Amino acid sequence: MNIGSDKLNFIVAVALYGVSAVYSIFLFRKGFRQDNRINYCLLFGGFVFHTLAMFQRGFSLNRCPIHNLYEATTFVAGQW
Repeated sequence: MNIGSDKLNFIVAVALYGVSAVYSIFLFRKGFRQDNRINYCLLFGGFVFHTLAMFQRGFSLNRCPIHNLYEATTFVAGQW
C-alpha cells in the first residue's frame, strides 16, 4: 500500500471517524451537551479523507466504484 492510495485514505477516514465517536462518548459522559469544535474538525477530516478515497478509487477504475463489497460500502457511506 503506497502513501496516498485510496485504501490508505479510507483507513485514515475510518480512524478519524472512530476517534470522533470515542471523543463524543467521553464528552457525553462528562455532561457536555454543547457543540465541540474538536469533534467537528475530526468529522470534517474524516469526510475529506473519505471523499478523497472515493475519488481516487473512481478515477483509477474509470467508473463509479460500486462493483464489489468494499467499493459499494465506501461509495454508499460517502453519500450520507
